[in-house]
Amino acid sequence: MRYLGMKSKRRLLICTACLFFIFLSACASSDYSKSTLEFLKSGSIILHIRDAFDESLYDFNELCSMNEQEVNAYNSKTGTETVVIKDSKLENGKVSLDIEYKEDDAYFDMNGRVLFYGDCTAARSAGYNLVGKVKSTSDGSDLDQKTWKAMSTEKIAIVSENIDVDMPSEIIYIGEGVTLTGSKNATAQEGGLRYIICK
Repeated sequence: MRYLGMKSKRRLLICTACLFFIFLSACASSDYSKSTLEFLKSGSIILHIRDAFDESLYDFNELCSMNEQEVNAYNSKTGTETVVIKDSKLENGKVSLDIEYKEDDAYFDMNGRVLFYGDCTAARSAGYNLVGKVKSTSDGSDLDQKTWKAMSTEKIAIVSENIDVDMPSEIIYIGEGVTLTGSKNATAQEGGLRYIICK
């Protein structure tokens, strides 16, 4: 299980599977049964962590306290409440921890994982070019240069871990290592940058 915080602290706690726990106020804990990154229209990102918890190895309250301390330290450094823990539960040997990231940079800073979330215009400004890297979910065609340049307000999520993804609208393009599981849902595999574009 992985815990919210710097890489060094995660390494200390990784034993059987250490997870990071994060969430935003928009969703109830019961809405997700698996660990999921939820991307909102507002630009916020919610990491819903759902995992088995071995109480013989870890103290839940102590880990929650550690998470809160690291979030507070990060927010003090940035001067804003960029990361907010909204919920943490332990029921029947399963943990649910929910935290909001108001910026994609905060996700990288806290988790050490590449993550981008924004519109196509912002993605191009950040140096991303998805031509030939994603295929249409409707007909399997590659994204071409003309279409890519014409795209502006469509949202792009770029993730770098094995996790389910919940987009704010219908997914129209996915890249290698991404499996569509619903009109707005997909699963990203570990092993590189994974690209998802929605309307």
